[in-house]
Amino acid sequence: MKNLGFLEIIGWGMIAVSLFFGLLMALGFVHSPPELLLNNLLTTGVLVLVVESRVKIGLLWSEFRGLSEVRLKLNNIESKLDLLWSEFRKYRK
Repeated sequence: MKNLGFLEIIGWGMIAVSLFFGLLMALGFVHSPPELLLNNLLTTGVLVLVVESRVKIGLLWSEFRGLSEVRLKLNNIESKLDLLWSEFRKYRK
């Protein structure tokens, strides 16, 4: 099972509550919550999920930038090893 973040749990909870109350209203069990309240819960839940997605994308981007820095350092080490190897071959002859 995937690891849910705090905002994601809140977002899915708001969506579930609004859908649950909408279902109860459609079946005639509940008459009290106004449609605007359900609409606000649903909209807020979706917005919270969008924010959580942007946070996850930002974290993935920062990890990707870290990997590119590691690749740059490895390329630098590789070029230094190539220079060292060429010097070694020069003195070996």
